[in-house]
Amino acid sequence: MAFMRRLFSKKNGRPEGRSAGGGAVLLVVAVACVGLASCANPVPPSGGPRDETPPRIATSRPAAEATNVSRGRTVRIAFSEYVDRESLREALTVTPAPGGRLTFDWSRRSVEITFPQRFRDSTTYLLTIDKELTDLRGVELEQPIRLAFSTGPRIDRGRLAGRVVGSRHGQGREGFDVYAYAAAAADSARLPPAPLYRTQTGSEGAFQFEYLREEQRYYVVALRDRNRNYRADPLEAFAVPPRPALAARRGDSTAAAPPAARTAPSDPVAPTDTIAAAGAGDDGSRGHRSGEGEARENGAEAPWVVGKRDPVPPRLTGALPISSRRLALRFSEPVRFRARRATRVALTDTASGQSVPVRRLYQRPGQAQRLTLRTDSMRPTGHRVRLVPGDAPDAAPVAVDTSSNAPERPTEATFTAAERPDTLKLRFRGFQKSGPSFPASSSGGGALTLAPCQAPTVQFNRPPAGDTSATATARALVSARDTSTGQSLPLRLETDDGTTYRLVFDPPLSPGQEVRLRVNARRFRLPIDTVYTRLARRLPREALGGVSGAVQVGGDALAGDSLARDSSSGAPTIADSAAADSTAAPSLEGGLPPVLVELYPAEGKAGEPLRTTRAADSSGEFVFRDLPEASYRFRAFLDGDGDRQWDAGRLAPYRRAEPLAWSRQPVKARPRWETATEDTLRIDRFRSSISD
Repeated sequence: MAFMRRLFSKKNGRPEGRSAGGGAVLLVVAVACVGLASCANPVPPSGGPRDETPPRIATSRPAAEATNVSRGRTVRIAFSEYVDRESLREALTVTPAPGGRLTFDWSRRSVEITFPQRFRDSTTYLLTIDKELTDLRGVELEQPIRLAFSTGPRIDRGRLAGRVVGSRHGQGREGFDVYAYAAAAADSARLPPAPLYRTQTGSEGAFQFEYLREEQRYYVVALRDRNRNYRADPLEAFAVPPRPALAARRGDSTAAAPPAARTAPSDPVAPTDTIAAAGAGDDGSRGHRSGEGEARENGAEAPWVVGKRDPVPPRLTGALPISSRRLALRFSEPVRFRARRATRVALTDTASGQSVPVRRLYQRPGQAQRLTLRTDSMRPTGHRVRLVPGDAPDAAPVAVDTSSNAPERPTEATFTAAERPDTLKLRFRGFQKSGPSFPASSSGGGALTLAPCQAPTVQFNRPPAGDTSATATARALVSARDTSTGQSLPLRLETDDGTTYRLVFDPPLSPGQEVRLRVNARRFRLPIDTVYTRLARRLPREALGGVSGAVQVGGDALAGDSLARDSSSGAPTIADSAAADSTAAPSLEGGLPPVLVELYPAEGKAGEPLRTTRAADSSGEFVFRDLPEASYRFRAFLDGDGDRQWDAGRLAPYRRAEPLAWSRQPVKARPRWETATEDTLRIDRFRSSISD
């Protein structure tokens, strides 16, 4: 302050003690500086080793697990380091709900939280700080922190634990919000505005609620609730519980965090003895674990399995003129053709009112959110394009999104046609293969290796001229010869998108047969004399193997559930699948729901299953034959609705997910061998298992 006084005096050219009005101005400056110093956000110190330690509660008032707390309105928390203050507002949940807005008064590393009303009498209060809390370097909590105290002589000790896993492999899912409501919420058409309790999953998908009321049952759901509105919005992942009403069991407090450092005597905050934190044990949770009987009673052995629903239809967001004869339709998300017919697109010149014929409809490679139209010549005036619904009420739409949602109506857009001429030449983009994405198998020589159910394909930048599905056009553009006999092989071309064409041989290629594919580029790149060729080889039988296993369905999967069909007939089992696994829709008439077993590659991101087989006899066994040498995994589920798709259930009102099981250890298919898994995949209500 003296320095500022001297600086001010020198700047004004007057002696320190004789400055006119200087005291008042100096006072204003000093107050402003103090205010800035007190309001400024603290910043982390520079230099030193990288900080990877998350913040924790050092002390609190009331202390953790304190009882007979006076009915005040404030909770004071001192953190072990400076934290991001805004992140605490987002991370903090209070149970019971405070009934109004909390206020936060910060002093360095401490915050005093003031409730809108006095604490209730004989009530356990739980403050949960989730993983959104960060320190000033952005280091997040590893697990939520809980601070509980009671205004009565006892503190609630109810605990409830579970695990949230992915649906493909049963692996734990980190960072899901887990909400506990009163059990009656399971019957409601909408979830309550806010949960009673909230926590988050750890790195292995485990979660744990503590300090619950033991006499109450809870409806516990998991959400990837990015906007924190406590609802499963479209495209947000969710998981329903194995049972709609789960009981909180009494138990000692989970192990506390490491002993907290006590504050200096001058700090009035009372030191805490135990600050409970859900944390990492073998299953991703810290502290005592429930006994097997208790877990089974609560349904805790069955995980919460993550699913996702996409009820949002794609939108036609605009039309992009490319040339006087070409137009692209842009959608809000990736789409694919369902009924690729040019007659289902209406194009009108709005200036003259005349229709412009659409000749071809296709999707260019790498443009999943666009459909391209080839038209007759358009004048450079305003136009309207519209996707026409089919004549029948149940007619397939022109295109759908990846969840098979039809576009939002009306599906139309206006644009001004381009004046530039259409100069796009047909170009060959390469040989590929279609069908299941089996792990890569090498056959040597650069040949295109074809596993069963795979076919060679040729890809172009646009549809070739003429009717490309006609045999005559196919023979002129693409041909194939057997490399052993030199004989030309009959084939036809089939396409879903108008640019990638499957080569369908009649008769089909036999195991071990090798062909030379040929694309005659002279037809579309005159005067260049170019021919593209590629070898394609169907894997021989001696290069293929099989994998097998067994599924067992317990009565718990069926009892008291809409999935049950005939509980007296015993457990459904898996039939021995043939080389071509069954793809027919399962029959549910008068019997148990079928168990479907899906085959996936052991490595890489799981997409669609490679193959699927279904229950058909009492042996409990399944087998997938004619597989390339590679490692695979299984997923089995009880197909209660008969749609051959695993159903993730529903949050409100509650409908449980179809019970399922996964294989954790991969099984390798070896040439000329059938490899059996060592463990049985068991499905029931409580033990939707991951077999080891």
